[in-house]
Amino acid sequence: MSDDLWDRTVLSLTTDAHGWPVAATRTAAGLVSVDAPPPWRPVDLECGGRELEVTAEHPDGARMRIRHTIEETWDIRITIRAIGDRRIRVPGPRWRFLTDTPVHAWPAGADGAVATAPRDGRHLVWKQLAGDSRIGDDGVLPLGAVIELDAGEAVSCSWRGHEVTSPRQLLRDLPDWLPAELIETDGAEIWCDTPDAGLMMDGAETDGQVLAGRPGLHELEVRQSRGTTRLALGWAPSFAAVRRIRGGEIMRSLDVRRADGPRLWILTRAAEAADVDRVALEMVDEALENLLSRPGADLLTVVTALTRSSVTADTDIWNAALEALSRLPVEAPGTLMAHALAASLASIGGGPRPGPLESPVDLDDPLVRAERSMLLEPGRDPDADALAALWLLGGVLPSPAPGPLLDGHGRHPAQRTAQAVAVTSMWPEWWDVTADWGADAATLRQRAVRRLLAQDHLDDEALALLMW
Repeated sequence: MSDDLWDRTVLSLTTDAHGWPVAATRTAAGLVSVDAPPPWRPVDLECGGRELEVTAEHPDGARMRIRHTIEETWDIRITIRAIGDRRIRVPGPRWRFLTDTPVHAWPAGADGAVATAPRDGRHLVWKQLAGDSRIGDDGVLPLGAVIELDAGEAVSCSWRGHEVTSPRQLLRDLPDWLPAELIETDGAEIWCDTPDAGLMMDGAETDGQVLAGRPGLHELEVRQSRGTTRLALGWAPSFAAVRRIRGGEIMRSLDVRRADGPRLWILTRAAEAADVDRVALEMVDEALENLLSRPGADLLTVVTALTRSSVTADTDIWNAALEALSRLPVEAPGTLMAHALAASLASIGGGPRPGPLESPVDLDDPLVRAERSMLLEPGRDPDADALAALWLLGGVLPSPAPGPLLDGHGRHPAQRTAQAVAVTSMWPEWWDVTADWGADAATLRQRAVRRLLAQDHLDDEALALLMW
C-alpha cells in the first residue's frame, strides 16, 4: 500500500464558489472545508501538486493564509496578520466537515484532536501542533471565535493528520496527563496530574490536583509554558436524582388531556422506582387513553402503553398500543426495539402479539441499521453498523461542552446522542470492543449519559430515551 495519504483519502482538493479551499475525501469526514465568515474574502489562490494555499483579506486590515499539504500526512496551517496601523478585532477561521457522519472533535486551547468515523477500517485523525482552538456551533475554531491583533502582529495554528486503524489509537494524540474521565457523577473526584502547571477552574485559581465541583459543566484551564489547555469537565447529577426531580415536576403539573409520550414515560419510570407516589400511574393510564384515541402516537407513547397495559391487563390499551405500533415508521430508531418489547411482553402475558415488521431494503439512518444488527440474529462480533452506534455515543475522545460530535449541520443534537444510548442498551453482552475502543460498550454509554445529564437543560424526549 502506498504511503501517500492523498492516494488513500483525497478525491479532489479544490475551492468552493467563494474561493475557499474544500477537500472532497473518501473518509467519513466527507467534504472538509476551512474558511472564515464575512467580511473575510479570498483574494488569491495557489494550487500546485498536492498543496493548496488561499490568501484572504479582511477590510479592517488583516490578511490570512490557509495552506493544505497532503502527502504522507495531511497538514493544515493557518496564519493571520494585522497589516494595518491599528489594533483590530476580526472573526477567526472555521474548520467544517460537511458530512452526515459526525467527526469527534476535541479542540481545547493549546491541545486538540479531530477524528473521523471509521471507514474501510481506518480513521483519519488530526492532532493540533500549535494554536488556540475552540469548538463552535458549526465546526472547529482553530484560533478561537474572535482574534485581536496589534498592528503588525500575527497568530498561527497548525494541525497534522494521519491514519489509525482503531478508535483506541486516537487516544495517542491526547496529552498523557489528561484525566481518564472528564465528566463524573456528582461527588466523585477528578484527578488532574499536572504538577508543573497552574490550574484555574471557572476563572478561579485552584491549588490541588484533585478536583471536585458542583453539578454541571465547568472550564478547567491548565496553564503551561506552551500555552493554556482548556478542558470542559463537570459532574453529572445521579440518574436517580434527575428521575426523581423531573418525575415530581411532571406529576405536579400533568394535564392528562395534554400529556405526551416522553413525560408519561418519565413519570412511569419514576413511579416504578418509587421516586413519586404510585398514584402517578393512574394518571399515566388515563392520559394514555386520551393519547391512543388520537392518530399519530409517538414511540414513547407506544412504549409506555405497552408497558402499562402488560401490568394492568387492560386489553383495550394493549390493542390500541399494538395498532399504534404498527404505524410507527420502520426507518426511525426505536421502532424495532418497540416491536421486540411488545413480542416479549406478549410471550409473558399471553396477549396478542404484534404483527410482522416490514423489512425495508434501504435504511439511511445508521442507528436503525445498528438496531437491526443487534436484535436480528447478532453474530459473534459486532459489524460495522453496530459499531457506528458506538461512535454516535461520542465517548471516544474527551467531551467538550456540550458534546464532541460535529457534522454538516454543526453540533450533534442531544436527542441524537440519547437515541444512540437507547439503541446501544440492546448491545449483546458477548460483544467485547475494549481492545479496539479502549473501553467497553457500557462505559461508552455511561459517558454519554453523564455528558447529557451534566447539561444545564435536557429536554424530556432526550431524558426519556435515557430511561429505555
